[in-house]
Amino acid sequence: MNVGILVNNSKQCSFETYEICKQCIENKNLKKFYVFELEGKQLKKRDRLLLYFKRGLPWFLRSASLAFIGKIECIIAKKYSKHNHFLEKYDLTLLNAKKIDFISLNILFSPSGYVTWISKENAQFLKKLNLEFLINRGGGIWKGDILNCTKKGIISFHHADNYDNRGGPPGFWEVFYKSDLTGFTIQRLNEKLDNGEVLSKGYTGTLSFWKNNNLKSRNAALREAKRFFEKTLNGEKIENKRKDFGIYSRRLYQTPLLSEIFIYALSKVMFIVKKSFLVLIRKKPKWETMFLRTTNWKNFELRKGIKIPSSKNRFLADPNVVKINGKYFIFVEDCDIYSEKAEITCFEIGQDMKSVKKIGCAINEKYHISFPFTFRFKNKLYMSVESSSNNTVNIYCNKGNPLNWEIVSQHEFDSKIPIDPVIFKFNSKWWMIFGESSSRNEMYIYFSDDPIFGEWKSHKKNPVGISSEYYRNAGLIIDGNNLYRISQQSGFNNYGKSIRIMQIKEIKEESFCEIKVEHISPHFHRAIKGGTL
Repeated sequence: MNVGILVNNSKQCSFETYEICKQCIENKNLKKFYVFELEGKQLKKRDRLLLYFKRGLPWFLRSASLAFIGKIECIIAKKYSKHNHFLEKYDLTLLNAKKIDFISLNILFSPSGYVTWISKENAQFLKKLNLEFLINRGGGIWKGDILNCTKKGIISFHHADNYDNRGGPPGFWEVFYKSDLTGFTIQRLNEKLDNGEVLSKGYTGTLSFWKNNNLKSRNAALREAKRFFEKTLNGEKIENKRKDFGIYSRRLYQTPLLSEIFIYALSKVMFIVKKSFLVLIRKKPKWETMFLRTTNWKNFELRKGIKIPSSKNRFLADPNVVKINGKYFIFVEDCDIYSEKAEITCFEIGQDMKSVKKIGCAINEKYHISFPFTFRFKNKLYMSVESSSNNTVNIYCNKGNPLNWEIVSQHEFDSKIPIDPVIFKFNSKWWMIFGESSSRNEMYIYFSDDPIFGEWKSHKKNPVGISSEYYRNAGLIIDGNNLYRISQQSGFNNYGKSIRIMQIKEIKEESFCEIKVEHISPHFHRAIKGGTL
């Protein structure tokens, strides 16, 4: 199998380009990997500036102002963003592999410099190479014969949801409009701008700053792109993710107006001032935990919930209710606000079901633990906890007392770091569903015959979801034969904006399907910014 990639400069490539090339040449099914370095009479920077002037002074000022803001944000991101490696340049010629051939490819440009194509002679040359597909990491908006020179066309990234956002700049407009999610799309290019055949897509929670948000989206897109190319090179069938309807009802986004740039810049200055003040007075967001007795979990009023008191400079989260020796107990994450290290604390619900008292610490480790989740196996009570700081899921066995737990197993999942895992039995199999820490938008399923000591096997469709809208668990409800997964929904720069109740319609070793049956926003108190169950 032969594959090619289009780049502007093989010695000055993005992190995505380098990683994709590295992955492809390591695949045993790849015979030859062609790096096509694009050459042609592209507009020089001086000519592009003149083009902006011809469009008018306002257009030039818009472009210059946005570039200035982008430069400042990149400087900040290089220092503080965990995805700052995306801002560096990489040299493909350092990849020492016999499978690589570097070829110069002459391309043609439109007068604006945005649209690119190749000659018929070069198109015939590409066809003779018998390429499976081309990866687009250079050039402009591709038109013409190059779109049909390979068996599977040109595969490209669009760092937005192409059903909601076409054009650019990538990652900006989601921040400007304070959208909850920023999308990315992997598509097979056609003649229409950002309207190719959708091969995969996903969503990340939108961050407060344009460049930081774009870096997060690029990281999510790269993770999915590497999985996509791996499957393609291994001969796996890729399902088309295109919807039956593709009516695009928004404008084609371009460089923002001067007024929009001013509004954006002002909002960021105000954000920094507010954050600095909160740091100065040492004020941090605080989670509150409540409980409520109801005879019908599908119909109740959250405003009637009873608050569980937390200690000074600590907050409670991730409640899990369980019955032990005829009494009801609530296990919670009990976290220090400043050290951000948590333990699992136990509260006992009173006989009147309207009061609680703190029993004490149930589980404490040297590292941060959270999200207690209880289940029964072979007549014993177990608790799994998230221990992502240890890269494991810890499972503890109860010894008859709410405060007496013994760790019995720790499970690792390759390079994945599980967060908020839930464990349950369904159709004679044990299942574990968790979010993934390093991606912050991927959901995984594993299954086993023995949840304590058995091997956890990966679901064929992993990751089964790629969206910050629902990837992270908030609990699980088993109602007869019906399974309901409670998921946390991220908002604009807001972890835990609201929750969704997802009914699992099918869960098997090779398939998974769930649908949203309810969406709950915590508007029962003025001070609440977000919520989870």
